Amino acid sequence: MAQRREGKGTHKNAEAVGGQYAAGDHTDDPPLSDPPTLARPLTRHDEEAFRDLLEDAATIGGVDMHLVERDYWMCQIASSLLSLESKRYPGSYTSIGGGSLLSLAGITERLSEDVDINVTFVGGADACKPKWGKRLMEECQAQVEEDLAIKGTRDPNGGGNYFRTVRYAYPSVLPQMGEERPAVKSDKGLRDAPREHLMRLNGVPYVGRVAQDQMSTLLPGPRVPMHDDLASRSILGTHPRQVLADKLDAVCWREGVVPTQGDRALDRMVGRIRDHYDIHCLIKWLSDRQMLDADDFLETVERTKKQEGKLRARMRITRPERDRPPGGYATLNAWTPGTQEHSALSEHYPRLRSVVFGELPTYDEVCETIRSAEAAI
Repeated sequence: MAQRREGKGTHKNAEAVGGQYAAGDHTDDPPLSDPPTLARPLTRHDEEAFRDLLEDAATIGGVDMHLVERDYWMCQIASSLLSLESKRYPGSYTSIGGGSLLSLAGITERLSEDVDINVTFVGGADACKPKWGKRLMEECQAQVEEDLAIKGTRDPNGGGNYFRTVRYAYPSVLPQMGEERPAVKSDKGLRDAPREHLMRLNGVPYVGRVAQDQMSTLLPGPRVPMHDDLASRSILGTHPRQVLADKLDAVCWREGVVPTQGDRALDRMVGRIRDHYDIHCLIKWLSDRQMLDADDFLETVERTKKQEGKLRARMRITRPERDRPPGGYATLNAWTPGTQEHSALSEHYPRLRSVVFGELPTYDEVCETIRSAEAAI
């Protein structure tokens, strides 16, 4: 029986590929892995072996098997979306961001619940007409359906021409509660993401890391063949510094409405408790690689504010706005003991244990990491 893993040490595939940014035309970049297809032998085609591997991974990480399986499908859907070559608008491309990027790249040890995909139009967001955006979103969905032989269903309340929420139901090898098939949610949205602000990383699903460790005899358990669906692959993603800026901004504006919305705003902050764990991991990852520079971070914050504000106005998305505090993000109440925000978050934070397969830092450790980066953020 597999033994539960304690702490870190599962991120050997998480190093950046080629420098700080993925700049230029990328002629020397490693190619994206071909998306898995039913024509290739895949681990999930051997249902018994795949089920045993899911059980091993769940035992090692102390997480639910169903979440491990969903994470596997999250990776396959992400890989398919990242291989998009738009036939209608050549030169447009996709990149991955948010928690799905952090999980795949090994920056966090958290099973992601969805796939966040940025769609960059070849002429820039300003040049993208509504019908062109709609066609790009439809191309993304068709790409996944063709590659993986699964069906995507658009959320009726999930955006319009520039943003789409699609749920991809997948064939589970595990017993299910109820008749509804399990699905991975994918949020796809138009965003100006110049290649110089992206980064290539190696990505692999959590269950793939477990299989690799078993192959190298680090862990007991059956040796499952390393098919394409478990192997490391090159992914084009939002630079982790940008992800950090996005998540800090989200905590900031949610906290900003607490004085007027009270418990409802606190509940909204608690509902995104995972962002605080992600921020902790991002700060450590960037600091270890000397990528958390104050000037670069502030430039990212200002650029994002300008670009995203213009895009939200065009998409008619209303959202509270709040500037970065004069003393920096580290001064937010969320990380200040004695505040109602800190109390609510620290109380609910341990719930993350159910989706974190590595060591879960305490909320005090999370706050200390963020406060230690005060000069940079």
